[in-house]
Amino acid sequence: MAHPRKLIRDAVVQLLAAGATAAGSRVWPGRYRRLSPQELPALLVYCRQDEAGRRIADAPRLYGRELRLVVAAVVAGTGALDDQLDDLAREVEVLLENNETLGGLCLDLVYAGTRLEVDADVDPPVGQAEIEWLVTYEDDLKTPVADDFLEADVTWNIPGTPDTEEAQDTIQL
Repeated sequence: MAHPRKLIRDAVVQLLAAGATAAGSRVWPGRYRRLSPQELPALLVYCRQDEAGRRIADAPRLYGRELRLVVAAVVAGTGALDDQLDDLAREVEVLLENNETLGGLCLDLVYAGTRLEVDADVDPPVGQAEIEWLVTYEDDLKTPVADDFLEADVTWNIPGTPDTEEAQDTIQL
């Protein structure tokens, strides 16, 4: 089973790729991707930090977790990079604010802030807005190791009798 972080990250990628942003379908998971100016504007979705909050239950053990998710909006051009970043950031914010549980994958998705950067030493200049979200979710850390146990074939041999089956049962749960 995939880690909840991956499921959350993939859901955000899918939501943003289907949404009406200036990035269109140029939305990728992960923080490292070499982008050419022709691929911009684009969005990169990655996780910065994941903290175990409080234990919600003891049996089975259930943890409340807080994930710092980042949507990096990347734009290029010789015009007003700050305006392009602000416009793309607003499109991302509206889409995520209107999907605060990501279809039930998380309990809440809250805007936490934006960090803006511009690199004018490249041609064309590139700007990036790291839009950070605090994602609250629950995780029981249980990993299924096999399919559910639904049926058993049981053979009974009575001690002291020949090696023949005395009885056979099929138990269905």
